[in-house]
Amino acid sequence: NLSVAICIYIIYSISMKLKQLRKSLKMTQEEVANKLEISQSQVSWWERGKFIPNISSIEIFNRAFYDELRYYRMEAFSRFDFY
Repeated sequence: NLSVAICIYIIYSISMKLKQLRKSLKMTQEEVANKLEISQSQVSWWERGKFIPNISSIEIFNRAFYDELRYYRMEAFSRFDFY
C-alpha cells in the first residue's frame, strides 16, 4: 500500500534527521534528554523510528536548541566559498 510506504518513509526521515542533528551538535542521547527534560529512552525511540515526536515535543526541541541550531547553520554555510 502506497500510503503505508509514505508513512514509513516520513518516520524514517524524521528519525534520521533527529539523529544527524544530535550528532552534529556533538551531544549524547542523554544530554539531549536532560536538556528536553525527557527520558533518554524517548530520544532513542525517536531516533530509531519507534515513535515520532508530536508537535509540542518538536516545539520544545526548537526552543531548547535554538542557539545551537543557529550556530550549526552558520557553520554549515561558512564551509562554502561564495566566489
